[in-house]
Amino acid sequence: GILQFLYPFDIPLRAAADIFNIRMTRFGELGIISTFASRPSFGGYLIPIFLLFFQVRLWESRRSSWLFRILALGATLLCLMLTFSRTSWIAFLVGLFVLMFFRHKLKASIALVALSSCLVNFYATQFYKISPALTEAFTSSESFGVRLDYWPRVFRLVATRPFGTGLGNVGGPHIFEDTAGQPTDVDYNPSSETIQVTDNTYLKLFVQGGFPLLLVFLGLIATVLHLAYSVLKRVRDPWLRDVAIWAVASFAALLTIFTSVDFMEAAPSISVYWLAVGALCCVQRLIDEKRTRNVAAPITVQAI
Repeated sequence: GILQFLYPFDIPLRAAADIFNIRMTRFGELGIISTFASRPSFGGYLIPIFLLFFQVRLWESRRSSWLFRILALGATLLCLMLTFSRTSWIAFLVGLFVLMFFRHKLKASIALVALSSCLVNFYATQFYKISPALTEAFTSSESFGVRLDYWPRVFRLVATRPFGTGLGNVGGPHIFEDTAGQPTDVDYNPSSETIQVTDNTYLKLFVQGGFPLLLVFLGLIATVLHLAYSVLKRVRDPWLRDVAIWAVASFAALLTIFTSVDFMEAAPSISVYWLAVGALCCVQRLIDEKRTRNVAAPITVQAI
């Protein structure tokens, strides 16, 4: 991400049958997206990495490891800011708030104030003249007005088709578009040429599989949250607790990103979150083994 910031380049994009190049400028509308093809996907990849270095002590307290940690945090945060993605910024603040909540309630309050001030800035920038890139990132209706309007329209659609429209026929940035790829106010009509797409993971699954698929997806989320609650309630080792808190904070950021993009299509990004869920399962397994063996001493890092 930093190299792409220093050296702007062209990337090929496909539109229908044509392929054209777009110049990736340093502070342009697209920002730095690396090879993820989406600003929120790149931001979603960076968030758990930042939280990991911020929360977990991966090495002994040596000067070299401390310096590397500071550099990693700074570089990751810089790339995250340069995505100019509101979804990434809000998801980052949500993840940071969850992390702080389990570590220190006072710091969590500060993080909540930062999250609130960020939301206020989205509207305050409408009355002040700032750079076009920041104006686009803060005030564009693409991710707020338009995308929020998708929710009631999708529920009206699924109410008429409770089992969805079928798997594999939904994808892209908008929930309702005409054949030319332009957003339309006309609700989905299967007898017309209107196509139906969305990048919101919740709505995409809801549209494709209706209520059954949405319930399965929400059940998966509820299972992970229940696992996280169980782990945080029972784990005693400080290092394992730090790992569990990191996993919970990363998962909270993931749920935030789901509201704006189809994050599950971004394999490099979603793999980090599966790692977070795997870490929770690992800690839970260690706790269960301790209880089965009736070990008196608390579970330690050495148990891994």
